[in-house]
Amino acid sequence: MDKLANLDNIVVVKMDD
Repeated sequence: MDKLANLDNIVVVKMDD
C-alpha cells in the first residue's frame, strides 16, 4: 500500500507541477 500511495503522490505532484 505504501508503494501505491507513493506512486499516486508522485503522479499528483508531477501533474501539479
